[in-house]
Amino acid sequence: MIRVTGRESRKMGDANMQSDALLTLGQTALAIGGGLLPWHLDRLCARDAVPYQRAGRLRLIRKGDLDAVRAAAREAGYLRAEDLAHA
Repeated sequence: MIRVTGRESRKMGDANMQSDALLTLGQTALAIGGGLLPWHLDRLCARDAVPYQRAGRLRLIRKGDLDAVRAAAREAGYLRAEDLAHA
């Protein structure tokens, strides 16, 4: 069993809810695109700039939080300039 902890931890509830699906930092970076890399997300998590959960050593981001993560990445300057218009 995976124990989820962290600043935004909460009961997992219905695992079938799409917005509650958990993504790794790599999956989150691919979903957002725009040149965002997993280490960018790692830094945002370390600064508590994005909501995340922990499962062991992994930092996980809820699929429903992608807009907040995209906004934090944009504010930090982690998205490529040419992709800012499309994000």
